[in-house]
Amino acid sequence: EFEGQLKQYSVIAKASNEQTEEFKNTAMSLSTMAQSSDSVANLGAELAKAGLTAAETNRAISTVTTAAVAMDDELVATGSTIDSVRTQFGLGIDEIERVANGLVLAANESKISLGDLNESYKYFGATAAQIKQPLEDTNTLLVLLGNSGIKASKAGNGLQNTFLRLTDPKIRADIKKIGVEVLDSSGNIRQMTDIVLDLKKAMAGVDSPNQAAFFKKMFGEVAVEPMLALLNQTEDKIKSTRKTMENWNGVQDKIANDMKGGFQFSLKSMIVTIDNFQKALIESLEPALIPIFKSITLMVDGFRKLPEPIKAVISTGLVATAISLGLAAGIGIVTLAGGSLI
Repeated sequence: EFEGQLKQYSVIAKASNEQTEEFKNTAMSLSTMAQSSDSVANLGAELAKAGLTAAETNRAISTVTTAAVAMDDELVATGSTIDSVRTQFGLGIDEIERVANGLVLAANESKISLGDLNESYKYFGATAAQIKQPLEDTNTLLVLLGNSGIKASKAGNGLQNTFLRLTDPKIRADIKKIGVEVLDSSGNIRQMTDIVLDLKKAMAGVDSPNQAAFFKKMFGEVAVEPMLALLNQTEDKIKSTRKTMENWNGVQDKIANDMKGGFQFSLKSMIVTIDNFQKALIESLEPALIPIFKSITLMVDGFRKLPEPIKAVISTGLVATAISLGLAAGIGIVTLAGGSLI
């Protein structure tokens, strides 16, 4: 399986021999992260299918593997989500660590899973990027909503509607009437967390039914529950969560290293190491075994091409030899047994 996935990666990513060897060595070395080389090779093939070049894939696999360990999630699913969010936000491969750390941090700080994050971003990720919302800010929103029981498609659909409506000048004008400015001095939509904080102040004296009516009019029915949940957060909670999301650097490495001390991780790592040793052993023996296998194949093919009478003679001779050897072995055993009895 490993060689097959490695070949698939090489072909799809159009990898050079040097890049394929680099990828192979990295895949084998990740046994320290309790990930089998087969799984890493499969990840490489899937990332290449998603459009990453060989160089981009080689850069991504270590980061993705660390994220999968930190979130205790499946490798390919982790890679797919990280690369999907990176693409939605128009970020280069040089920012994959930012995306991976941000998603790990969001999952670690909330009741949402990697699957929930993936589902949410499917709905609103591209729109958030279009209106220049920072990834850290959208992660903040998802964490706050997730801890309020609103996640996956429900969170994503609500934020999608909200962001789309904020691009409408009429909606922005209506929001401005209650004292909340949607655009910054450059004419761009402000960070959503800042808009939420201002809405929270502006609607402090408004009861929940009227808040709900306002949000329904501004952002549509699907956005009402998410917006009310955000307004119910304290100012300190919104600001502290955003600050946490902005301090993403090195988070997944720390979480993954913390997990290495556990029994389950150690056991899995040992199994993976043994598997990789077997692969390395087979690879080292391959140059010597291939000529032997080829010789045996030629002998068998040669035997098949012989005339039937000759095949019969050879077969009879082999059977007779086998019987003779069997009898000799039997006599030897009896003799030895007799000697022992004497």
